[in-house]
Amino acid sequence: MAISVKTSPNGQVSVVVPAGDHDLATASELRRALYPLATKVPLIVLNFAETTLLDSTALGVIVGACKRAEAHGHHIIGVNAHGTMLRALQITGIGDLVQLAKSTASLDVEIEQLLVRPKL
Repeated sequence: MAISVKTSPNGQVSVVVPAGDHDLATASELRRALYPLATKVPLIVLNFAETTLLDSTALGVIVGACKRAEAHGHHIIGVNAHGTMLRALQITGIGDLVQLAKSTASLDVEIEQLLVRPKL
């Protein structure tokens, strides 16, 4: 389990790649990566390409990050979710909180729209 975080030079977008299994044992690391970003960075892209498992605890961390981001007028987008993980995101409704894109290639327009959208 590893989490890589890369933030754009202008601080507008952070890409978080939670690799491996994320469960009760590793949820605190996911929380430490996501929560501060949710309040500081306008757009977080969660890239699930290397994620093999998200249990209910990890899903709860993602929900918490979404709530924090929303409270600050920020957004979280999920990309490359696959298999049972994608299904879990959809069934639990988390796919409604985290805008799901099929791949990073489909993100350009979404990112542009989210970053230029005025905060209310």
